[in-house]
Amino acid sequence: EMDRKTEVGLTLSNMLAKGQVPPLAITLELIKDVVNLTSSDSVVIENCPLYIDQIESIATEFRIEKVCYIDGDEQAMSSWRSKFLAKTPEDSAQVKVWGDRKKRLSDIVTHFSRLGKLDRLTVSETPKEETLTALLNQATMPQFILVTGLSTVLTPNLAELIAASLNVGAPPTLPATETPGEATAKLKKHAESCGYPILVLDRAVNSPEAATEFLSSFGTPQLIVNVNAAAEFVEEEFKVAHEDMDEEVVAATLQKERTAYEATVQAFKESCASAVMTIELSKVKNYAEEPVKAAEEMCAMVKAKLVPKAYVVVAPSGDVDFGSLVASSVCTTATASGGAKPAKFTVVDCAELFQAGKHSPHLEDALHKASFTADAPDCLSFDLWTKLFSEAFASAANPMGPFLITNFPSASALSSGPSIRDQFGIIESLAILGGILHVRTTDEVFAKCCSGRPADLEQRKLLEAAVQDQISKQYDKNKICDCLLESVSEGPKGAVKAAAALLEFMQKAD
Repeated sequence: EMDRKTEVGLTLSNMLAKGQVPPLAITLELIKDVVNLTSSDSVVIENCPLYIDQIESIATEFRIEKVCYIDGDEQAMSSWRSKFLAKTPEDSAQVKVWGDRKKRLSDIVTHFSRLGKLDRLTVSETPKEETLTALLNQATMPQFILVTGLSTVLTPNLAELIAASLNVGAPPTLPATETPGEATAKLKKHAESCGYPILVLDRAVNSPEAATEFLSSFGTPQLIVNVNAAAEFVEEEFKVAHEDMDEEVVAATLQKERTAYEATVQAFKESCASAVMTIELSKVKNYAEEPVKAAEEMCAMVKAKLVPKAYVVVAPSGDVDFGSLVASSVCTTATASGGAKPAKFTVVDCAELFQAGKHSPHLEDALHKASFTADAPDCLSFDLWTKLFSEAFASAANPMGPFLITNFPSASALSSGPSIRDQFGIIESLAILGGILHVRTTDEVFAKCCSGRPADLEQRKLLEAAVQDQISKQYDKNKICDCLLESVSEGPKGAVKAAAALLEFMQKAD
C-alpha cells in the first residue's frame, strides 16, 4: 500500500514517519482487502495479535478457527533469547522488551487455550520447514468416528446419518484395493483439507493391518461403531446385490470378509476397547424390513454415546478467581493420553455464562425476560440453565470437549437458584461428568489468594461445606479429586498444584 501510494499507504507513511504505531483497524482493513482480492475462504495471519486486547477486534471481523503457537522448550527459549540480545546483551531496556513480549504472548496463549482453539507446536530449536509441516499436520488432525460392519446397506446409511448429525460432511470413499499405507496417506490428505474437527469413516478400516496403521497414524478414534449383523442377514443382503454370482463364490467371499472384519474388530478391542461400541443388529426393531428406520435408531444410540465430557472445578473465589487460575493452568500444561501432543480443554465459566450479549437471539431474549424477576443473574429456571450449557457445549471449538466448568456451583445454589444437587444434575443431563476437583483452603490461604474480607470468607465457608456435603452423598470417591491448600507460602502457585492434582486424577481415571 505504501509503495502504491494509496490513501491508506500515505496514512501509514505519515504515521511511521512520526514514530506512531499504525492502529489495528488499518491492519484488519488491509487483510480484508487481500481476502476480497483473492476470493479466499480463509486466511492465515502471522504474528497476530500482538496484544491480548486486540483479540476482540479481530474476532469481530473474522471467525478465528485455529491458533498455532510455536512453543520452545527451555533450550529453544534460551537460544532465542541469546539471539535477541546478541547485539546488546547487557542492555536492560532490551532485556525488559524480551520479558514484556514473553508476558504478552503468555496471556494470548492462555486466552486461546481456554477456548480450546490453540494448537501447541513444541520444539527444541528453530524448526525447519519439514519439521514444522509435520507438527502442523499432527496438531490439526481431526478426531475420527469409525463405522464398521458387514452390512452393505445399513452400515453406510448409519455412517451418513452420524456425519449429518455432526454436520461434518459425507464420509469419504476409500478404495478397498489400496494398501493400508496408501489408504492412510489419502485419508491424511483428506483430513488436512476438509477442516472438520471430526471425520466419520464408513468401513474404511477393514483389516488388522489397516487397524494397526490407522492407530499408529491417528491415535485412538473418538468412537468405533461396530454393527454386528448375523451371517444369514449378511448373506441374504449380499445375494440381492450379486444375483448372478455362483453360490460357492458367494460363500468364499463372505467368509473372507467376515474373517477380516472380525480380526479388525478384535485388533481395535485389544488396543482401545473403551472406544468400541458394538450394536447388535438383531436387537434393532425391523432392521430387515425398514433399514432406514433401523439406521435412524442406531444413530440415536450413537448420539447418546457421543456426549461431551466435563470436569467441574470447585474452588474459592473473591477478588481473585482461583478456579479460573486452576483452569488456565490445566489448559496450558495438559498433554493428551500417552503424551503424544498437548491436550485441548475448553473452559466454561459460569460467571460469564449468565451474562447477556454472548448468546443466540432466542437465549438473549429469555435472559432479558428472566432478569426482571431474578434475584441474581444465576437465579434462573432449570430449563434456561440447561439451554445455556447446551449452547456453550455446542458452540465450542470441539463440542465433544473435554470441558472445564468453573465458578460452579454458582452462589445462588444457597439461596433462590437451582440447588447444588440440581446444578450437578444439569451437567450430567448434557455431558459425562469425568470428575470434580474440589479445591479447599485454610482461612489464611484464602485471605492471601482470594479475598481478605470477612464476608467473603464466611460465604466461602458456607458454600464449601455445602458442596462437600452434597458431592460426598451424590458421588463415589473415585469421582472426586480433593486438593487442600494449607501453606500461605504457596500463594497463587497453589493453582498450579491444584491443576497438577486434577491432571493426575484424569490420568488415573483413563
